[in-house]
Amino acid sequence: MSDQALTDETLKDRAIRQAVTGNVTGARQTIERMVDRRYLRDVWGAILCIQKDRGDVEGVKETIASCPDKSLLACHEYHDLPLAFARAGNVAGAIEIAKAMGSSGTLPLLMIPVFLMNKGDFVGARGAVSHIDDEACRIMIMNFVDQCQRKGTSPEESERGNVAQKQFPSRSCEERKGTQACCP
Repeated sequence: MSDQALTDETLKDRAIRQAVTGNVTGARQTIERMVDRRYLRDVWGAILCIQKDRGDVEGVKETIASCPDKSLLACHEYHDLPLAFARAGNVAGAIEIAKAMGSSGTLPLLMIPVFLMNKGDFVGARGAVSHIDDEACRIMIMNFVDQCQRKGTSPEESERGNVAQKQFPSRSCEERKGTQACCP
């Protein structure tokens, strides 16, 4: 392992310890001295995870904004941040985070109304839909909300119900994965 990698690993550990103790500003300053992208990706992800676990919406938004290379944030956990806040009951925070993520937040923002519909919160789903910038997507999702509410079903119930069976009567759910029938 090179000296720089050893240094970056040490700095990564220090930055994570700083974030755990609540010194996120210090952690960001420590990150500025790092070079190796592997360690940079680890530490940015760790900071976001710590802030998510604490329910710190503003901290998550500040961390996203302060990251000089957004590709360092690209991972499954990053895209799950808004839904994690929605699941914890902070839908407004979830929407704010999805918006702060820029184009990376588009899919998470679309998933928030679906999450709310699955809980039976059609009013909340409509409110979340209003934050979708793309007009065609906003209209499509709003129509989907209306359709599910008229049927009295959540998207999960619709998927398990007759609609998927009529479209693919002889195929299992596993075979339908990735097809339009599995998507709302």
